[in-house]
Amino acid sequence: SPEFRTAAWTDVSLGAYYAEPVVEAYSWGIVDGTSETTFSPDQAMTRGEFAKTLYRILASYGGF
Repeated sequence: SPEFRTAAWTDVSLGAYYAEPVVEAYSWGIVDGTSETTFSPDQAMTRGEFAKTLYRILASYGGF
């Protein structure tokens, strides 16, 4: 079973509609923040960040 990670980002408010899925995706190791204290939810993903995220999703389901 994967290690559960936690994060506290200053730019993801608890009341945001995306807060729970973001924290859950981070806890499973699918996404990372842009720094130790920020997630940057209003910033577009780069092609590399998207590729890394897609790889992690597929790997977590045994696709790789």
